[in-house]
Amino acid sequence: MMCGERNIFIKYKTRIEKNLLSSVSLLILICQIFCAAPVNGDFFTFKVNQPGKLSRFGGFMKSVLHSIWCIVVLGCIVTSTYFQNKEFDHQMDVIQRALYMGEYVFGTINVIIIILGCQWQRLQYGYHMRRVVDVALRLHRFGFTPKFEELKIFFRRWIFIFGIFFIIVGFIDLMYNEIIPKSFFRSTTVYTIPNVISCLAILQLAGLLFLHRSMIAFINDHLMDLDGVSPVTPTSITFTMEAIETIESLRKIHHDIAHMADVIISNFGILILTTFTACFLILSIQLFALYQMFDNYENTNFFLLTYTFLWIFLHGGKIVLIVYFSSCFAKEKLRTGMVLHHMEIRRQFQTDALRNVINKFSLQILHESKHLSACGIIDLDLSLLSTITGSLTTYLVILIQFDVSAKQMKSCNVPSDGTNFA
Repeated sequence: MMCGERNIFIKYKTRIEKNLLSSVSLLILICQIFCAAPVNGDFFTFKVNQPGKLSRFGGFMKSVLHSIWCIVVLGCIVTSTYFQNKEFDHQMDVIQRALYMGEYVFGTINVIIIILGCQWQRLQYGYHMRRVVDVALRLHRFGFTPKFEELKIFFRRWIFIFGIFFIIVGFIDLMYNEIIPKSFFRSTTVYTIPNVISCLAILQLAGLLFLHRSMIAFINDHLMDLDGVSPVTPTSITFTMEAIETIESLRKIHHDIAHMADVIISNFGILILTTFTACFLILSIQLFALYQMFDNYENTNFFLLTYTFLWIFLHGGKIVLIVYFSSCFAKEKLRTGMVLHHMEIRRQFQTDALRNVINKFSLQILHESKHLSACGIIDLDLSLLSTITGSLTTYLVILIQFDVSAKQMKSCNVPSDGTNFA
């Protein structure tokens, strides 16, 4: 590479890095405040440098203070959860109490996984950013422009949505607790803060999948544009060689993007499983609570009813958000196979080299997993939503049957403690 070309390459790379940093900086800052991202002055760095002693000490102190803050937040959540269970949940039936305990346990586990996970995998932030920049540079020769501005808008839009939602949740919670600071603080710490942390972690996952899907989409569009070219002899031989080189390069990039997506899901795999479990438990609880409220509508608190609807919407939305963006990426990746299958140049230029490179690309996609998978346990495709809906319906019917049986036993003056339902 000539000196002038190298300077142009470095300038373009630097611009991509700055644009990427600008698109994610707001989200990372908010995640750091809520303990969902590590504080490290160098994890955005794309160049190896040697900071001075003062800079290293400042970074160390920042990390220490952030670690202390994370411990304080986690301690508040655990303490408030303990008092919430001690003061209120002991009055519930054994089935409801078990479900609420499951919500507390998995909610706390989620927070621990996010706080410890982002610290443990702090190097992964820089790794994914460097890989995105590398792929963007490799695609640049084909006319690719990174959609970092769209990513920035994507993050800001979702931050705004989450912000408005949790402001409404906080107001409803305050009214329900009759503007009592102690009760409001406990309720917010037990329910709202863990879900804010969880939503921020999910937003990081969704943003990465959104960005990688855009790169796969460009490869598909470029293959279709390549397929639309119909050169005539005598340039057909030259075109065929260029097409072979282009398709082979895109195949390697496509494979790298698919691998990057698998690494992303691997990083978030345990969190996805615990989030699904927690959301399933909470949806079961809230749907059953909704049934009880409508069964005794005259005595239902309006703020509690609104809070229940908001919680159903939130936890259903978290599942849909994870599944939707995972499914969109997988769908776009599989679309490459259909594009290759219907390429006209396969029929226009019957050369062994061209057929081989297209077949090699097709076989690569065929041997890759069709769906992203959380720890190899759950395939993150849209059919999962129908499975969860069916399971929720089954558990809701079971809970309603327990509730009806309990009421019948009470009406017959039969004592109904937890052992009667074991």
